[in-house]
Amino acid sequence: MVSLSAFVAAGVVLLAHPAWRRPLAAAASPLTLALFWQPALILGVLVDAGILVALLWAHWPAAELVGA
Repeated sequence: MVSLSAFVAAGVVLLAHPAWRRPLAAAASPLTLALFWQPALILGVLVDAGILVALLWAHWPAAELVGA
């Protein structure tokens, strides 16, 4: 039920704000890791953090390069 609600919310946000597609997609993985947390997943959390920093803070890659 939580997954279905998240997908519906993501679809609504995507229709309302298409520019949020990349950050929303990058946030899906950390949320999933949090829902099914195991200590062995710490590497995934670190990778996800790096991706979010690249997207939100460094603005990399440019939206024009990836067609977003």
